[in-house]
Amino acid sequence: MKHTQDLKAKMRSAALMSEIEIAKKSSHTGAIGLLVRVTLIVVFSYLILTSYVLFDAAGPVFISALFIRSLRRKVEYT
Repeated sequence: MKHTQDLKAKMRSAALMSEIEIAKKSSHTGAIGLLVRVTLIVVFSYLILTSYVLFDAAGPVFISALFIRSLRRKVEYT
């Protein structure tokens, strides 16, 4: 690996760790955090079930791909 690529990798790693620390501090703890997590799980499960009923096996794959893509975009924009 070249020296400039190594420096870029180190900078990306440092930025990612910084973002992870910020996300940890901004996440809700206690009862509110638990309620938010449970709500998100229920919504995701409902979307998976509905997409399976409507589109058979392709539905959950599509919904999962959308969720993964949205998580990647969130990481890219922050």
